Parts: sequence; C-alpha cells; structure tokens
Amino acid sequence: MEPCNLILREEKEGIWVEHTYRGANIKLKIRPANTDKTDELLAKHTTHQHIKDPDSRQMVKVAEVNSKALFEDMADYYLEDFEGIGYAKDRPLEANRKNKLLVANLPPVNNEQSLWDFIKETANRLRTLNEDEAEEQIKNS
Repeated sequence: MEPCNLILREEKEGIWVEHTYRGANIKLKIRPANTDKTDELLAKHTTHQHIKDPDSRQMVKVAEVNSKALFEDMADYYLEDFEGIGYAKDRPLEANRKNKLLVANLPPVNNEQSLWDFIKETANRLRTLNEDEAEEQIKNS
C-alpha cells in the first residue's frame, strides 16, 4: 500500500489564524472547508420552479439559489469566532451572527483581498495538514 502524501484534517473545529486587515492585526477562528456542510447550506437555500421553455414549450425545472441567505449561513458557519475587532479599543465585538456578517462584509481598501475571500481561501487551505500537523494527527489516532 502506498503511503499517503496528502493528509486531510479530520476535526471540524475552527483554527485561529492571525491576519492583517486594513492595517489592523486581527485573529479569526476559521473552520476547515467541509463539502457536506456547504452542500447542506446550498440545498437549504435552493428552490425549484417549473417554467415553460420558450423554444420547446416544455415545462422545465429551474433551480434558483438565494445567494444572500447562502452567504449569510456560510459566513456564520465558517467564521467561528474573531478577536481584535470592535468599535473602540475597549469595545470588542461579540462573535454573534450579526457581527460575523458585519466582519465578513467589511470591504477592503486599496488592493487588499476582501476578508470574505480570505476566510474562504483559508477554510479551503485548512482542509489539509502540513507535515507537523499530520504527525500530530497520526500520534492522536
């Protein structure tokens, strides 16, 4: 049997990641991407309608995704927690759904990557383990 060279992360808990955004050092707890969860949310926010195809005059089933609701649920799930974000130095935001959406929607400045794009990219990267993490996972299993 060939050894595995690409090691997948088994746990679904979020992982703290430090990031600089708009010149501020923040910490985000991001869950690893999970296709089952993404599929579940996509199914939750997809409706189907039957419309008449103008060419064939047949009724066809068309899927329609509520992209706003899908984004909101995905942001709430993948951004598990955050630190270093608030309305003043002594007024940090609580990591509830409303504030997670506020953070995920915070627009970038200059040529900066959007925070939501960073969260998605990091969630996808966290699906696999680096060598040290893989060794730790092997020890614990």
